[in-house]
Amino acid sequence: MLDHLRPPTPYDPTAPAYKEWLHLNVFDHASGTIGIVNATLQGTPDSPSACAVGTALVDSPGIGWRGGLAVQEATQAGVGLCSIAMDVLAIAADTRTGAVSSSVDLPEAGLRCVVEADPLGKGLVAMAPSDFGSGWISWQALPRLRARGQLGACVLTDATAYLDHNWGRWHWGEAWTAWQWGVFHGVTSTVVLSRLSDRTHRRSGATMLEVRTGDRQRRFVGKMVDINWQLPLAAPLFRVPGALAALHADRARPRLPRSLVVTAGDGHDRIELEFASRSAAQLVLADPAMRGYSFLHEFTGTFACAGRLSGVPYNDSGLAVTERVE
Repeated sequence: MLDHLRPPTPYDPTAPAYKEWLHLNVFDHASGTIGIVNATLQGTPDSPSACAVGTALVDSPGIGWRGGLAVQEATQAGVGLCSIAMDVLAIAADTRTGAVSSSVDLPEAGLRCVVEADPLGKGLVAMAPSDFGSGWISWQALPRLRARGQLGACVLTDATAYLDHNWGRWHWGEAWTAWQWGVFHGVTSTVVLSRLSDRTHRRSGATMLEVRTGDRQRRFVGKMVDINWQLPLAAPLFRVPGALAALHADRARPRLPRSLVVTAGDGHDRIELEFASRSAAQLVLADPAMRGYSFLHEFTGTFACAGRLSGVPYNDSGLAVTERVE
């Protein structure tokens, strides 16, 4: 995994719009528990307004969401070659082996996590920058890792993980700073979905769906991929951070989807995937350089898929996380 953080160079005029994060999802297939850990750097690194943001959320069947969000000055965060460490949360990736480690200690939320993970297979890479708001975004990912450790009270016994690294220049709240995304971990397959869009999700940009099962791998792009979000979600919305959520009372009950149907094909290979959400969380994203907010919705749940890759039929099911930014 040849990767590293990409902070702005000195005198970079786009530095105020700088965004970069490491994003880890953990799936405990034995219990159904799903963890989301995110470490973010935003703004000109040496500016007093620049910040590091750490988010840790764990959703367990029958228990619901635990976790929260913490913010500190970017200059107080420990930043390595491919690591971000805050007082309460850290994520690091070994640039040679791809091994990932993460720790969380959010006592106010009653959440502590320790996760170690080793990659299974090659990384998914989408390095080319794509237009995003007034700037651009780029990313790469390790789509599947074997995970061990603990998510709150859940000891990981049969767990997998996903890691991505995102970087670019944009401001939250702009019309074209939104996306639809998902990672789906089955017994034998991994599916990653990504689509950039405007905040209304009526217009879309760069779209990609990649499927891996055994030694078979297929990527579908652009109009090969159809994404259809369906039906309103009735479950209560877990909102963080509390102070910003209170300021945006109008966003307390957004009309969110309960399910997602994705189909992709090129006339030879094909996949049909259906995701059912069990719960949702909302993260209020504030821009440090200008007045602007975006709302990131995380959905946890299960999925089932079927298709044909390289002429061979397959089907699978498992746990998943999807996202919508508005």
